[in-house]
Amino acid sequence: MPTMEKEIEVERNYIELSSTSTWSQSGDAYTLLIDLPDFQKEQIRISIDDPSNTLSITCERPIPGDPWWRFTGDFPVPEECDINGMKANYENGVLCLIFPKVIHEEEDEGQEDSEVEIMKKSKHEVGKKVQVIMGMNNSTRQLILNVFAALLVLVVLWMSLSHKMRNNNNLEVAEE
Repeated sequence: MPTMEKEIEVERNYIELSSTSTWSQSGDAYTLLIDLPDFQKEQIRISIDDPSNTLSITCERPIPGDPWWRFTGDFPVPEECDINGMKANYENGVLCLIFPKVIHEEEDEGQEDSEVEIMKKSKHEVGKKVQVIMGMNNSTRQLILNVFAALLVLVVLWMSLSHKMRNNNNLEVAEE
């Protein structure tokens, strides 16, 4: 004969905890640090409400006796953050959440406008080369600019030597 087990629902008594948190910003990301000592990684729940860009953290853990410790916190996430690219790490009682910055289309459009402006001003296809260089990473761009500068110096030296040799030939012809 099957037995039916009745689930017993026990209401928990919580001791609400507060915590310190710090937002910081670097060149390509925002970082949120939250002090959550005495919790295990498995006891931490993170959720993000996409429309409101709000990060919610909930932590619960039993303590000896009847009560449980609980921390709940809502943190507004800056608009420039890519919430889908968030990375989380919990170590030594500190929850670290890293949000990469979103590159706005307006910034990209501004770069395209400057490239178009360079191309319009150029008469000898230089604009196209500048546009290609603008899309490269910094080390490649620096290498190309250094090579270009070296070639420019060589051309100037060649022109200078050619000019001097022509002047020397003109002097020899004039002396004869």
